[in-house]
Amino acid sequence: MNIYELTNAELELKEMLEAQFDSEEATQIIEDTLGADIESKLEGYAKVHQSMEAEQIAIKAEIDRLKALLERSKKAEERLDAAVFNYMTATEKTEAKAGIYTYKVKESTATNVIDIDAVPENYIKIKTEYSVDKATVLKALRAGETIPGCELVTNRKITLK
Repeated sequence: MNIYELTNAELELKEMLEAQFDSEEATQIIEDTLGADIESKLEGYAKVHQSMEAEQIAIKAEIDRLKALLERSKKAEERLDAAVFNYMTATEKTEAKAGIYTYKVKESTATNVIDIDAVPENYIKIKTEYSVDKATVLKALRAGETIPGCELVTNRKITLK
């Protein structure tokens, strides 16, 4: 029997016995009748429970190990990209062939907010927090406007295709 069936059996037996015996005698009869089965079932559940706890600890340790491995891999990739970027910057190259791959130095522009309090209100995007509408500021800066508290910066990064 599973624990659900044992529970139902104990409750039914208890109901029948309490009509004929006092509570203490009914409890003793139930213990004598089903006690070993229930104890065995509960012990099995406890063992499975402990096994699951141990498995969860092992899984968490494996997740932590894999997170650390992922972080090391990301840092190694960043070092490789930085080395290629430094080479291409130092040699003033914007493109380099590498067998079936091509490295390119791409430029992009972004808004760098120097002083948010100096930015005019029409460039402020209203959110639940106070911030500059960088997309609108970027368009204005690209169009040649001067916006207090903002400047146009050029970013460069390495890409691999």
